[in-house]
Amino acid sequence: MRTHRNHQWPICLATGKRRYGERKDAKLALKSAAFQRSSAAALGGTCVNLVTRAYRCTHCGGYHLTSQPRRNPSAA
Repeated sequence: MRTHRNHQWPICLATGKRRYGERKDAKLALKSAAFQRSSAAALGGTCVNLVTRAYRCTHCGGYHLTSQPRRNPSAA
């Protein structure tokens, strides 16, 4: 059985958002949010966790999650 350690992510001082140190950590958090939304929908409820993408922060160098669409879709 695989266990996950309880990790407390630091907060970016510039944005106030949770700072994920690596892209893989942010992607895992996005998968978790998607699972929470689908589980809530299957049970007839709603989920307030609406994050849809991760981005690299220019202030702290880490990754943050957001529900906002990309500002420049052609850059993707």
